[in-house]
Amino acid sequence: MQTRFKFTSGLILSIVIMLPLLLTGSGALAECGEAQQIEASHAFQVAKEFLMAKNWAQAIPSLQSALEICDEHENSLKYLGKSYLNTGRFEESIVVFSKLIEVRGRAATAKDHMDLGKAYAKMKDYKKARQSYVSAQRLAPTDCNVLFNLAVMHGAVKDYARSVDTYEELIDNCPQMKEKALSKLAKACQKASEKERKMGNVAVAKEYDKRYQEYAGSAGGSVGYKIIADRMNSGDYSGAVAACTDFLSKNPESTKTHKVLLNKARCLQQLNKNSEAISTYREYLDLRPRDYKVTGSLVELLAKAGQCEAGISLAESVASSNSIEVYYGWGMALECMERYMDAKEKFNFVAANGSGNYKIWATQQLERQDQLEEIRLIKRQNAGY
Repeated sequence: MQTRFKFTSGLILSIVIMLPLLLTGSGALAECGEAQQIEASHAFQVAKEFLMAKNWAQAIPSLQSALEICDEHENSLKYLGKSYLNTGRFEESIVVFSKLIEVRGRAATAKDHMDLGKAYAKMKDYKKARQSYVSAQRLAPTDCNVLFNLAVMHGAVKDYARSVDTYEELIDNCPQMKEKALSKLAKACQKASEKERKMGNVAVAKEYDKRYQEYAGSAGGSVGYKIIADRMNSGDYSGAVAACTDFLSKNPESTKTHKVLLNKARCLQQLNKNSEAISTYREYLDLRPRDYKVTGSLVELLAKAGQCEAGISLAESVASSNSIEVYYGWGMALECMERYMDAKEKFNFVAANGSGNYKIWATQQLERQDQLEEIRLIKRQNAGY
């Protein structure tokens, strides 16, 4: 007999206690059979009329009934989570959205992670809300709603530097949201300046002051930068590289220099011009040394380009960041040196601490390292040493 995951309000405490077991696979539930999925879909139809009318409270009993038949029925999970969210039952919505993401696995969408993030935000658990929006961005890196909410969550946890960067990314990718975002971006610049000044980083604070004045005066962005964004969005990476080079030569003091360098590096990488991309990534990191996500991308690119030792050295220099992206790239660089067990250690860290695609990729790499090590040992034996 299958154990069923019930969603009655009287059992919410039990659900919360069970969730970690469900997410780790310990005591995981058996998959529903086809007949149960069909039966649950019929039960879901009863709730559909209430959902269409946004009568969330009335939809809940029917959705719970569908999940008693099949606790992995995706539509019922999705809309029960929404129903709980819209009726103020935020803790229960967190449980349900988490379960939905678990059930969907690799098929989980950015919207799934956004719904979970919204529920955490309603509970004022901004750290977990931000983590959910980070997962959403990995799946939909230019989605306007994802970027806006992620920028807000960065600010909510007082990571103003990342809030500024994300608002800028939002404006660049979603010009229709510029008016909505500009005042928030200016405020984030102000907060970032105050934070850096308190930490004694006067030069960095002045940079944020400069950006504040630019955005507060609604002068953010430029025609040159829009040309770069348009060419990138259309897949014209050669044209985007040329536009970046032109922008940098004509605007040496621009506050967007770091963003243009990053865009140029990414376009060069798309064009497989790895040496130039590596050089440009390093220029960017000279301006933004604490952008560990980009550092991780550079480490991975160095490994791909055969510059394995350089990749390992770069990763080691920022090891204390505990960045998932850095550790993933580090694993790739170690594999490049045929240090498979050392690589496995780094991928283990990513699998244990990461989320979204990085967690999936790292898990796949763990098996790959075992296979590569086995091949290496066989070769050694055949060679007689």
